[in-house]
Amino acid sequence: MVNVSKQEVPKEVSQYLQDQLVDLFVASTSRREVAHTLSEFLSPAERIMFAKRIGIVVLLVHEYSSYDIRNIFKVGMGTVLRMQKLLDDGKLKHIQAVLKRKKARESFIGIVESALTFGLPGNPQKRLRLKTRAAIESWRVGGK
Repeated sequence: MVNVSKQEVPKEVSQYLQDQLVDLFVASTSRREVAHTLSEFLSPAERIMFAKRIGIVVLLVHEYSSYDIRNIFKVGMGTVLRMQKLLDDGKLKHIQAVLKRKKARESFIGIVESALTFGLPGNPQKRLRLKTRAAIESWRVGGK
């Protein structure tokens, strides 16, 4: 759960802070620097939450069922449906475009593959693992 003060920040200050956040990541010149920045800036729980959201979007784009996604990432159905609504409303257009680029596709699917193999408690059923691996291979070669 995100803890944000209930006191509103003026719009100009909010925009300035968001710009500073973007600049922090743009200034990182390598994958390692971005990883260090994320590690220092986000708590472990925030990193897990962020990674799960990315994984959910990846699998939704690949038309996995909400049920399968919920079981893979051990999240509530509300989380999956909220991410689906963002996709349906066109609020994740940039992320979808990034996922379409081959290099990005491989790195995002690597996250999902790692989570399935090592990172999440409770191994998914064999059928689901096989389905995911087939989707990964299809995705790597540029398929849907």
